[in-house]
Amino acid sequence: MTEELQRFFKSISYSYEESIFDGASVEKVIYLKKKELFEVYLQLKKVLPYVVLKDLLKATENKINGMGACKVYFSYASVMKEDVLSYLQELVRELTEKRPSLVNLNEALVNIEEEVITLEVSTKLEELEVKKEAKGLTNKLSLYGLGEYVLTSVLNEELHNEVKETLEKSKTGE
Repeated sequence: MTEELQRFFKSISYSYEESIFDGASVEKVIYLKKKELFEVYLQLKKVLPYVVLKDLLKATENKINGMGACKVYFSYASVMKEDVLSYLQELVRELTEKRPSLVNLNEALVNIEEEVITLEVSTKLEELEVKKEAKGLTNKLSLYGLGEYVLTSVLNEELHNEVKETLEKSKTGE
């Protein structure tokens, strides 16, 4: 970890675990005078754990030395499918906390091929809702430095039929 990165963390009152930021550095800092905003570009060897990234972003709300607003951009030496999947699971979990009706998305099968992420959903309603939320989820993945993706959903007929059967049984009282 570079001295410049340590100074940045101190300026936003962020307490960090040094081992997590091993090999990390500040790539560049740009000050946008009209917006009174610092853009801080971080270069990291490995993808940060989601909770660490969220804590760091929360600390940026403290502003640089309590005065200058800042926005952090992340770039990684390498991003694995597992990293993207892990972040997506956390983003879906946060979404289902806000919208409990989508709780089944936590169990959705996820397929990542190239820059396309596909969620297998169990109802047509979930399929429609994923389409509504897709842009927001992929924007966050991009903002967090994980790459540009397209998120789509497909109806898993087998799961859909299971849900229908369960609903029918509950209606008939079985």
